[in-house]
Amino acid sequence: MSAPVTVIIPAYNEQVNLSAAIKSVAGWAEQVIVVDSFSKDATVEIADTLGAEIYRHKYESIAAQRTWAMNLPAVRNRWIFNLDADERLTDELKDELNYRLHNIPDEVGAFAIRRKHIFMGRWMRHGGDYIWLIRLVRKGRCRIIKTPYLNEHTIVNGRVEKLEADFIHLTEKTFTEWVERQARGSLKYTLAMLNNTTDDPRPDPEKGESIEGPVRTWLNHRLFYKTPFFIRPFIRFFVNYFLRGGFLDGWQGYVYHTVNDFLYPFFVYANRREIRQSADAREFAEKSLWR
Repeated sequence: MSAPVTVIIPAYNEQVNLSAAIKSVAGWAEQVIVVDSFSKDATVEIADTLGAEIYRHKYESIAAQRTWAMNLPAVRNRWIFNLDADERLTDELKDELNYRLHNIPDEVGAFAIRRKHIFMGRWMRHGGDYIWLIRLVRKGRCRIIKTPYLNEHTIVNGRVEKLEADFIHLTEKTFTEWVERQARGSLKYTLAMLNNTTDDPRPDPEKGESIEGPVRTWLNHRLFYKTPFFIRPFIRFFVNYFLRGGFLDGWQGYVYHTVNDFLYPFFVYANRREIRQSADAREFAEKSLWR
């Protein structure tokens, strides 16, 4: 018997990852939807072969894409799981959900689940990346907004409960591809910031709403985002690698935090300075293809 869940997977050129993501929920979720941003590879063909429903929508941000998908008339279940193409549900999580998704009180609007990020073959257990994410939401009871770094905040109308089992974030990209993606992402964020399209950096839940990661959200918006830009790479690396124990994850932890926590914000700082003083740099950024 399938679970009363619609799994939504946004995708663009994800032929490497998508098959494993769909297979991790096939036969368990009652409905699987892939929202494609006009991929140029075999993404759509793979989704179709594996029985997913396919919809196409122009990509603006991950928050806008998830919002559009969750409001599709085709969504036919009361529970929606927002899954990325490079993520997989574990058997333990599916078993737990089979048990929990019965007689849920109406005041529960979502479930938070911890994501195990696997980088270069190792679980990044420390360093602040093993965090609670709201991914299973009751239909019509959440809104998703962009963060200043163009990711997402999930805000839920109702109580958020936590699940014991984890889900997996496991990219199939090489280290070089990952670094190139970090560089492209930093340029994309820089341009959005300079064009003032990053949205309000201080999301405030309304009465009765719960926000994803309230403590880290408060610290980021009240403290971190107010520090000078050139200092942020040093703060992020020091906090996550030393204070949060990223060094405990071996050489992979050192590589991950050096690139993700130091080089990424450093790229943003350098790109911002360059674009402000060079028309050629701005033209290059604006012509770059993100999706």
